Amino acid sequence: MRFRSSAKGWPQFSHAQGTLQEVVAHPAKWCHKLPDAVDYTMGALAEPLAVAMHAAGRAQIASLAPPQGKDSSRSRAKILVFGAGAVGLLCAAVCKSITKGDAIVVIADIQADRVKFAVENGFADAAVVVPVPEKRPETIEEKLEYAKGVAERVKAAEVKGL
Repeated sequence: MRFRSSAKGWPQFSHAQGTLQEVVAHPAKWCHKLPDAVDYTMGALAEPLAVAMHAAGRAQIASLAPPQGKDSSRSRAKILVFGAGAVGLLCAAVCKSITKGDAIVVIADIQADRVKFAVENGFADAAVVVPVPEKRPETIEEKLEYAKGVAERVKAAEVKGL
């Protein structure tokens, strides 16, 4: 069996098996037939893309889009995406699409290879590798100090092409 995910957060389902099984039964209302023109690979991207589009809507990214005629005196909006996995990359791509590439997208992750991939493949303009502390911050003060350090790394991120 291959690991798929954990249903622990879903109170309406028993966690006895989670999704560590070959077949997962969902209510029919949650299932949608893919059109013939959409293969399984593209269909698998529908949910994470929906998450990215919802996040962009909640963040009001459309309000950052350049006005008609692109006012060159206007400063470029800056967008920070935490996480350079599938959903993070899609969030960055959606932000670039909505702002027509006018916004500066910075992506941050604890894995250097992920942020490097994001910048090299045009998902983001800058990358920040978030350090993993040797000892996890426990107190509010320690967490605040850690967050300030991450914020300084984000501020210092070099944007490609500028």
